[in-house]
Amino acid sequence: MRKLLIILTTLISTITFAQKDTSNLKLDEVIIIGVRSDSKTPVTQKTITKEDIQKGYSGQDAPVLFQSTPSITLESDGAIQNGYMYYRLRGIDQTRINTTLNGIPLNEPEDQGAYFSNYTDLLNSMSSVQIQRGVGTSTNGSASYAGSVNLQSVNLLDSSYSNIQSGIGSYNSSRFSVGLNSGLKNNFAFYGRFSSTNSDGFRDHSGTSANTMFFSGGYYGKKDIIKLVAFSGHSENQMAYLASKDSILKNDFTNNPLTSGETDHFVQTFVQLQDIKTLNQNSTLTSSLYYTGLQGNYGVLGAVGLPASYNPSIVISNYQLFSDLYGVMSNYSYTKNNLRLNLGINTYYYYREHLMDSISLLPSTQSYKNRGEKEEVSAYVKISYDIKKFTLYGDLQGRAINFSYYQLSGIGDSLIKNNVNWSFLNPKFGAKYNLSNNTDFYFSIGQSHQEPTRTNDMFNGSDNIPSSLRFLPTILQNIVDYELGSNYKTNKLNIQYDLFYMNSTNEYVPIGGLSTALPLMQQVQTIKRMGFEFDLNYKLSKHFRYYFNTTIMKGIIDNNGVNINPVLTPKLIINHGIDCYYNRFSVGLNGRYVDQSYLDLISQNFILPSTPIQNLFLNNAFFKFKINKNFNLSFNINNIVNSKYYTSGYVQLDQPFSPQKVPYYFVNATRNYFLSINATF
Repeated sequence: MRKLLIILTTLISTITFAQKDTSNLKLDEVIIIGVRSDSKTPVTQKTITKEDIQKGYSGQDAPVLFQSTPSITLESDGAIQNGYMYYRLRGIDQTRINTTLNGIPLNEPEDQGAYFSNYTDLLNSMSSVQIQRGVGTSTNGSASYAGSVNLQSVNLLDSSYSNIQSGIGSYNSSRFSVGLNSGLKNNFAFYGRFSSTNSDGFRDHSGTSANTMFFSGGYYGKKDIIKLVAFSGHSENQMAYLASKDSILKNDFTNNPLTSGETDHFVQTFVQLQDIKTLNQNSTLTSSLYYTGLQGNYGVLGAVGLPASYNPSIVISNYQLFSDLYGVMSNYSYTKNNLRLNLGINTYYYYREHLMDSISLLPSTQSYKNRGEKEEVSAYVKISYDIKKFTLYGDLQGRAINFSYYQLSGIGDSLIKNNVNWSFLNPKFGAKYNLSNNTDFYFSIGQSHQEPTRTNDMFNGSDNIPSSLRFLPTILQNIVDYELGSNYKTNKLNIQYDLFYMNSTNEYVPIGGLSTALPLMQQVQTIKRMGFEFDLNYKLSKHFRYYFNTTIMKGIIDNNGVNINPVLTPKLIINHGIDCYYNRFSVGLNGRYVDQSYLDLISQNFILPSTPIQNLFLNNAFFKFKINKNFNLSFNINNIVNSKYYTSGYVQLDQPFSPQKVPYYFVNATRNYFLSINATF
């Protein structure tokens, strides 16, 4: 497959830079990346504009923005809006949500999650975000199983400006960011930003410190746009990945069972070189070479997965990760009359080394070193055709994946290699009916397969396996998604609503416990998820805007004839708020409610309580004041009513070797503040 990667890279480069002269054509800042849906595509999606991102933005990590859209739940290790946080879409965790930047995969290929904590303040350098719910359209990288998140980087053709942002807040939090956009000058444009965020965290010793450098530059010629997008993020965190018992939290709501000495340190780098070429009046070719690198380590005291208060500090383990990903992506787009065609191909080679060194008084503890390698070739074709008031849509993706595991060292282990291959097709079909200029209805059916993750699914939560073992079950997960919805749009009112039905087979689902600090997973025969989503934006007047979205959903797992509820899948989620704009003032108030959900799969005896009802009426707020044309002052208040509630959790033994299980919870921070000043010239 590596030879194929080289051949494809050479072929795409030849196609990209050897087209006929189109000197009379002038390209705009339109990035045809193929993975986003347009207004005629029959999928369920929400596109968040730059204005929406900046509305109440004070440096929060990206998942905080996501939770303002339908069907998203969120938890944060440190209970604040930066650092490690995890989100779920329709009850499905983020390892099954595809994430891309300008069409380039951001999901880590082995365990398939995208970790925004490694690159703080990323949204400040984005022009828009599109969230597709359900399998959506075909994309690049990890499977779009629950949905997909596509980020698009800043528009270089914006007017030139320089910008400085600084802020302080609760828990000794601070933020500093400086950015510059040159605008277009002599066919060149560039953008750069440096950002730094720091916080002690709400929970005990759960602090985070992160810096990110982001750069984008481009050449705008008569035939091409050639762009470079790159960022490098550096983060250091005091770890808080373990929850706390309810009995402890009643007296100590900020409790963190991990110790202050358990920290991590990671550096992640992303580079994309992109060429956008107009071939003629109807077609465009976009090609990218890309690279992602990650290195870091974290230290653990005691046995991983059990509260530190129960563990003698006789084990000191240092876990190290090193990975590189090299890839190439190309998309051909053709539009003429009623026909739209997209052809895309993506391929990458990835490897990651896992190392653990341990100092221990326990003879069973050992050091190890192993490596995972993953290669993928995927391609898709998308066709959309208008027939009077109808738009018919077809989408077919093929993926071929190889994963290899190398046991490099470890007591009692010899050099071994395990290898597994997957190949599959993901078909999607749909239709949209345009009743009028304001109203449309759509239906789609799509299938997506997903290979198991390395640690959670194949290794049952372990980071290393001895030579006597081979892979655990590697059956593909399969989901078929049905979407029926409608959009209504006027100058003042936008409404989107849909019904969804998702039928999965052989899916790995969390059972509610932990294994080596990761969720224990179990493969089930069938899981059905169904629900209703409603999203409204209403411009009451030129000064007021009201928004409301809600999700009503239900999940049923059929495992060997027994029906049970999936964990962390609330039946009701509500977001709503009102924004007011008057002269120099902007004010926003919002409310949020998340219904209770189950914490354990087997007994169904433990519940994650719902959000307090008062937070539905008043949750967060922001205030902005424009001092003059250059300076803005903003003030954010989170959890205004000062509620104490939980955002996620799991079930664990009350004491080591005890048969009694109890719930452990992750908390949400109580009332907190952040004050910012923004200067733009």
